[in-house]
Amino acid sequence: MTVAGIDTTWIPERFRPLMTAVAHASARLSDMLRGRSDSLSTACARTLFADALQSPGIRWLYPAEDQAPVAVDGDGDLAMALTPLDGEADQDLNAPLASIFAIFPAAGDGQSSFLRPARDMLAAGYVLHGTHCCMVTSFGCGVQLSILDPAVSRFRLTSPQVRVPAHPQHDWPRTALRSSAGRRQAGSLAAEAHRILLRGGSFLCMDGDDLPRQLTVCAPLAFLVEQAGGVATDGISPLLAARIADLQARSPLNLGGAGSLGHHPLPEPEVPALFRHRGLFRVQGG
Repeated sequence: MTVAGIDTTWIPERFRPLMTAVAHASARLSDMLRGRSDSLSTACARTLFADALQSPGIRWLYPAEDQAPVAVDGDGDLAMALTPLDGEADQDLNAPLASIFAIFPAAGDGQSSFLRPARDMLAAGYVLHGTHCCMVTSFGCGVQLSILDPAVSRFRLTSPQVRVPAHPQHDWPRTALRSSAGRRQAGSLAAEAHRILLRGGSFLCMDGDDLPRQLTVCAPLAFLVEQAGGVATDGISPLLAARIADLQARSPLNLGGAGSLGHHPLPEPEVPALFRHRGLFRVQGG
């Protein structure tokens, strides 16, 4: 089996073994997704990454929302939170899929490695699995874009400094926020972040039962967008200013260019027409 590689000249030395393992797992996963007529499960993707990440430097791995952090290397100094296959439920729509990861300094135990201010993140990234397999990463000094060259099974750096294009600012009315509450685009949210990184614009996921997970989706995407000069908030405050208090915590997600986001208050609850001031009943004057 060919071991996929990555151009490491732009990766800080501390992260090179880890990113080489991520590149290998991502290339294999991309090949598997292209070669299947049926859906690939998150469990399969999780196993693929867990096997590849048995490398120096990783002390704790949090590979899924229904598991506890897993000890990998007792001498490692890094902790990785991972969404192995974001967008799994929409594979039948041929929607974009992604693997998303966030890297923190390792603490003495798994929980403490991840339950901390999101701003403590050292690096983040995602791999989009589509027509082309691409990896977007940041190690705290801008955002880099690499494309998988299938001929040699290697991620090649194509954009060393991705910057979010600026767009005019919008202050969205509450009615617009309410109408989009709980609605998500098909596929991975990393695809929405990718669109913003390359083309600008904004994306809102402000309310509802399907808010993304703070640790494994919101925080890493916020890190990348901020590093590219964009803005990432929960509608009121920067996402990276929040403390991750629970591995299962969810959060509103509001991404955009520096000039595309205004103040986005959380949407007010929908009030049935019958109980509004202008409803079915009129009050007659005396």
